[in-house]
Amino acid sequence: MKKKGTPSPDTSGQPGNTQRQQHFEAENFKEKPRYIAFPHALRTLLKRGLTESDVVAAVFNGPEFGGLQAYDAHSPFEDPLLFIYGLYSDNNDADHLSPLMDCKFLAEDIEHFHPSERYISGRELIERWDKLLGMDPRSYIKSKILESKFMAFHPTRGLTEATNNSRGSHPPVETGLFALKEVLEIEKAEFGNAEITSTNHLNHDLTLQQRANEIAAQLIIHNGQKPTRNKVAEILAAELGKAPETVLRRIRKQW
Repeated sequence: MKKKGTPSPDTSGQPGNTQRQQHFEAENFKEKPRYIAFPHALRTLLKRGLTESDVVAAVFNGPEFGGLQAYDAHSPFEDPLLFIYGLYSDNNDADHLSPLMDCKFLAEDIEHFHPSERYISGRELIERWDKLLGMDPRSYIKSKILESKFMAFHPTRGLTEATNNSRGSHPPVETGLFALKEVLEIEKAEFGNAEITSTNHLNHDLTLQQRANEIAAQLIIHNGQKPTRNKVAEILAAELGKAPETVLRRIRKQW
């Protein structure tokens, strides 16, 4: 029996207590994941050469298919809710960029992200093929989709009117996203490779256009207003070591 006034033995140094204390300290001092808001994530990815279409497609595909995981920025939980198109966006809304404004991303994911696929919007595709075909390419795009040569997907609506015959019930093909690899395969097989590789045959250059869109997006974030086409061409020309007039002929104002 313990005598009154006898101090309790010090057990703090015993192996079991030491392990519990170390576990407690590890849990309390464990570095928590750092999240960044969508504008920050978008700006970082644009600087690395991605486009808005690439980012939207990455979130739609998710990490299981080489994409990105977005999180609900307003989630009250320590582990925030996952953002999934269709659950956190209005399925009747053709705008697939606005839902991401309420998202955040793991800074580590953004830092190490490199897309396995690149994408372009339907608007960019129409402008490009309009030059190559010399006519409105919407019917041609629809025929290639029906032949399963490529597909147009829309993150919030699933399909575009190019895939579904019910005009008005689906968003226009301009708002859809296309895998750039499939676009280039069609061009090489059906348009003739010489026309694609030589810029002398085309004024509008898709590669320059993508970079121009990235520069414009950066300027919008930095200045809070849309830049002129001349300003974007001037910056892009300086990057490429070309005359601004040359770049100006090959880009469109798509921002």
